[in-house]
Amino acid sequence: MLTKTTSRHDGRKLTFAERGIRMDELTLKEWDIDYDGLHSIKIAKYTGDSKTVVVPYGLLLPSEDPDKFIEFLEKGLTLEDLIAEAPDGSTDWDTYKNTTIGFNIVGISPYAFEGTSVETVWLPDSLEYIGASAFKLCENLRQVSFYKVGADKLKVFFEKDDTDIHGLNFVLCSYKPDKIKEADDKQIKIQELNDMTFAGCDKLLSFRIPANVKKIGNQCFHTCRSLEKITIPDSVEVIGECAFAGCRSLQYIDLPESIREIGSGAFMKCSGISSVKIPKNVPVLEASTFNFCQRLRTVELPDGIKELKTECFRGCGLESITLPESVAKIGRGCFSVCRGLKYINIPHSVLEIGDKAFSDCSMLEEIRFNGKLNEIGPYAFYGCVSLRKCRLPEGITKISTGLFRYCSVLDEVIIPDGVDRACTGSFANCNQLKKVKMPGTIKKIEEGAFQDTDLKLLILPKSMEYESLIDMGLDIERTEVEWYES
Repeated sequence: MLTKTTSRHDGRKLTFAERGIRMDELTLKEWDIDYDGLHSIKIAKYTGDSKTVVVPYGLLLPSEDPDKFIEFLEKGLTLEDLIAEAPDGSTDWDTYKNTTIGFNIVGISPYAFEGTSVETVWLPDSLEYIGASAFKLCENLRQVSFYKVGADKLKVFFEKDDTDIHGLNFVLCSYKPDKIKEADDKQIKIQELNDMTFAGCDKLLSFRIPANVKKIGNQCFHTCRSLEKITIPDSVEVIGECAFAGCRSLQYIDLPESIREIGSGAFMKCSGISSVKIPKNVPVLEASTFNFCQRLRTVELPDGIKELKTECFRGCGLESITLPESVAKIGRGCFSVCRGLKYINIPHSVLEIGDKAFSDCSMLEEIRFNGKLNEIGPYAFYGCVSLRKCRLPEGITKISTGLFRYCSVLDEVIIPDGVDRACTGSFANCNQLKKVKMPGTIKKIEEGAFQDTDLKLLILPKSMEYESLIDMGLDIERTEVEWYES
């Protein structure tokens, strides 16, 4: 510990060397620093090879007067105090270099730690931002925490540094790891975790997002495969695209009600999550939000949500889901390959079901429609091999391409008036389908609509008499056709 001593008996002030203070111990060599010429300092690059790193919280410019510097250390002044005492006009270097000046380190630059071998990182709670990709591909990183600046009155340590600004050697100040005190979340100033901040940190186990963060950037925790726990505070409003994609060890996610936007692919391939509740202010679930969350069994959607976009729940382990009355659109492939889903109730609010929306839902036994739809997209029920019956909703004007293809146990379909077209392959490979009655509004049955079925009876309006039954894919030796007045 540094202690203050008096001047020599001859009245001359002791030098740092005479006090036993080596200047090469007062500077730190493992950091590249960016300085804006005023009072803004940030860590540009970590160049060391330590496993445990305490990021410095400030810079000091020691006075040429050793007594003044020692006095500073003993008083325990904050860097803010010293900035306030700095002389006006930073070009007056004669005055400047004879004064002890302090600067807080306000940020960490993009890529500052990228690819380094650090395992534990302590960040000062005085940081205002962390740049994009700051810890990207730190494959050994296990822990990132914030420490309290000002604890124990500046018990600082100093090491070698080559920082030279206007001919003046700065000193970085930090804490020894055994002097660290963990910071209060509310004191941390960071408001955004930028894009790819921790992307590829394969061994990161947990992270507590600071209490003032409003946005989690795109791919922020992408492929953090060991991440088991993440704490999201109720300050967060936006979760970016693929923010947690590939976090396969994440078993639980608590989304606060403050969230109003969840980006596409945000939790894609988080194969450990079993349940999730979507906050009430989220109007849309974007594409691939929970794509291939294979253990996801339970999803609670809020009243007011309007759209489930492309492949939103594709490949999930859902066994059931309740769609609120506010949902207007189910996007392409939204529930495809949900092979545990047995039943789906489509509320009256739904106007459109996209292509392949329920394709390959091999356990799906029943689909219930409660209102009119504008469209059901191609292959929407393709490969639903457990679906036996389906009453199509009013409002649709066509049976889309491949709609029931490979629904191998489907034996009854009720088709409403208003349908004027059965598209290519719409009932192909429905091996158990024995009877179909087309409505009086039907005008066209496209090529192969009934290809490879064992259809026994097709009932058609007389207006279809001149259409080619063979082109429809019918086996005219097996299938009987009845005609009726529409």
